[in-house]
Amino acid sequence: MKINKILLCILTISIILSGCTQKQDIVPEASNATAATDNGVIDEKQSNKVISILAGEDYSVALLEDGSIFFWGNNKLGIKNPGIEDDIKTPTLIKKIPNVVKVTGGWSHLLAIDANGDVWGVGSNGSGQLGDGTFESKDTIFKLDKVNSIIDIDSQGDTVIALKDNGEVWTWGDNMYGQLGTSRENIEMPEGVTGLNDFKQVVTGGLYSLALKNDGNVYAWGYFRELNLCTDNFAAEPSKVIGISEIKSISGSPSSMLALKEDGTVWYWGDVDEVQQVEGLNNIVSIAKGDFHNLAIDNQGKVWTWGDNEYGELGYGFAENDYFTPRQIEGLENIIAVSGGDGHSIALDSNGDVWTWGKNDKGQLGDNTNIDKYEPTKIEIKDNLN
Repeated sequence: MKINKILLCILTISIILSGCTQKQDIVPEASNATAATDNGVIDEKQSNKVISILAGEDYSVALLEDGSIFFWGNNKLGIKNPGIEDDIKTPTLIKKIPNVVKVTGGWSHLLAIDANGDVWGVGSNGSGQLGDGTFESKDTIFKLDKVNSIIDIDSQGDTVIALKDNGEVWTWGDNMYGQLGTSRENIEMPEGVTGLNDFKQVVTGGLYSLALKNDGNVYAWGYFRELNLCTDNFAAEPSKVIGISEIKSISGSPSSMLALKEDGTVWYWGDVDEVQQVEGLNNIVSIAKGDFHNLAIDNQGKVWTWGDNEYGELGYGFAENDYFTPRQIEGLENIIAVSGGDGHSIALDSNGDVWTWGKNDKGQLGDNTNIDKYEPTKIEIKDNLN
C-alpha cells in the first residue's frame, strides 16, 4: 500500500453534499459483474463458467455458475481448506453455495449474496464486519441470520453496505467516520440507515458510503475534507450529492470516486475540488475503481484504463509513469466485467475466461508465480473438488 498516497487521499477526499461541496469515486455498472439470468437464478443449462469477479486489496475471487467460490492471493482471511497456505498462487475452490450472484471483500473478510437474498461471510471480524452479532473471526464460510432480502452489497476496509429488495440501505462494521450512517461506534449487526429508501446500488470507499437512487441521484455520508463550505470533517447523516444527476452506476475507493452517466460518459471526484468528466471516454457501459487506478468497458467490450501504473496495473505492457488520460488495452476483447485492487486488475470475457495483470506479490494474479505482469494474462479456473 502506498502510504504517502493514502495520506494524501485522506486529506483530499470530499463529497459534494447539499450545502457542502465534496468528492467521490465510482465503480463499474457490473462492479462484480454477473452473467446470471435477470432474476438472479443461474440457468442450469449453461456451462459451468465464471460469472463474477473481484479484485480485493491483494487477493482475487471468482464465482462460477454452480455457486463455486474460487479464491487466490493473500489468505489473511484465515480460510481453512486442504492445501491452503498464506499465499494462494492459483485459484482454489473454498466453497460451493448454490445461486451465489455476487461477492465483495474488505481488508481481510469476504461477503457474498445469493439469489435468495441471503448473505454469507468469512474472515476477520474485529469491527463486526461479518454482521453476525459478534466480533469473533470465522475461518469457514457461514450464512448470516441477522439480515435477508439483500440484492446488492459492497465492502472496503472493515465497512459494509448492503441494499434490500425494498430499496432500503443497511450497514454494519467499522464506523470511525460515520460511514454507516449513524453516530454510533462499530456495529456488529446489520442496521437500516434512517431515511434511505428507493435505492438501486450501494458502494463504500471505506471512509465514506454512497447510495444511488432510482431517480439517478447519489447520496453520500462519512468522511470528507474540510472545504470552504464545510465546518466538519465527517457527516453521519446522508445528503444528496450536488453537481451530478442521471447516474447509471457508481463506484468508490479510498482515493476517489467514479460515476457512469446514462449517456455513457464517466465522471470523477475525490482528488479534485469538483466533479469533472473523464475526457476521451464515450459509450461506456461499466466502470471499476482500483485503489489508485481506474477501469472502464465500452459498448464494444474494449477496456480502458488510467491512473497509477507502478505495477503495470493499467495493462499497457510496461510498469512506469502514471496516465491520467484513458488508454485502451490492446488485445483484450469481449470483456463484460472488470475489477481493480491495490495495484492489480482482473477482467472477465464473454466466454467466461478470466484475465489478470499488475501486482503479484501475494499470488493475486493466480498464475502460480509472484511475478508482476504488465499485460493481461489468461488464468485457468477449474473445479478441484470434483
